[in-house]
Amino acid sequence: MEAARALNHEASLVHPGRLFMGVDDQGLSIDHLRKDFRADVILTRLGASIKEYGLTMIRHLELLGIPVINNYQSILLARNKFLSLQTLLKNGVSIPESAYASNWSNFEKAVAKLGGCPLVIKTPSTRQGRGVFLINGIEKNRPLLNGFLGKGKGLLIQRFIPPDKRRDFRIMVVGKRAVEAMSLIPRKGDFRANIHLKGRAKEVHLTEAMSELAVRSAKALGLAISGVDMIEEEDGMLRIVDVNYAPGFKGLERCTGKDVAIEIIKYVTSLKG
Repeated sequence: MEAARALNHEASLVHPGRLFMGVDDQGLSIDHLRKDFRADVILTRLGASIKEYGLTMIRHLELLGIPVINNYQSILLARNKFLSLQTLLKNGVSIPESAYASNWSNFEKAVAKLGGCPLVIKTPSTRQGRGVFLINGIEKNRPLLNGFLGKGKGLLIQRFIPPDKRRDFRIMVVGKRAVEAMSLIPRKGDFRANIHLKGRAKEVHLTEAMSELAVRSAKALGLAISGVDMIEEEDGMLRIVDVNYAPGFKGLERCTGKDVAIEIIKYVTSLKG
């Protein structure tokens, strides 16, 4: 909001629950509970907890001809981690070796194919490191796994790359540019490199290869604004772990001293009709 005002734009925060949609013979409509609703462009800030109503709202706004960043189709892909990995791989982006299982039978087969434990398991929709676990054995983690398997949602399983054998990066992509980046170091005793889990961060120089891969990953998913999670293995191989469709950037701003919000507002307002 501050960045929009600094650039002399009028901006307001609107919760989806204050809007209601309509369809009739006259077409599509959208109304606010308390005031007239008007928007030149919409910047969505609905994270991994986005519900059906919010998704439907985004699609409705698009059909009304209002530019929405990020759009409905890109959010559908990015909110499911395995759908993201499928799409990235098909677009020539290197990813960690992964599998997706829905019950004990195919989970055990997938574990064997990945070479056994240790493995990282993730719920399909995760945010800020939550829903991500390291398992060093099946039996002792059976209660945890029982909570995920057999519910029809599936479980993402990935080859574990220890923190001392990789470097972790978060890269902010706005439009067709990688605007800022930081390296992330897991806190002692944790394998997750996430600033929300008290991991450490420091500014990093973006190489051409890192920038190109981050932008290409965002483009593959159709995301105009994204936070790209990248790792570099010991041999220099760059892989994309995740592409976030509603990335936080306060930690990145604190780390780099750069105003990421200004970059986002400049891009979003350039799309006004």
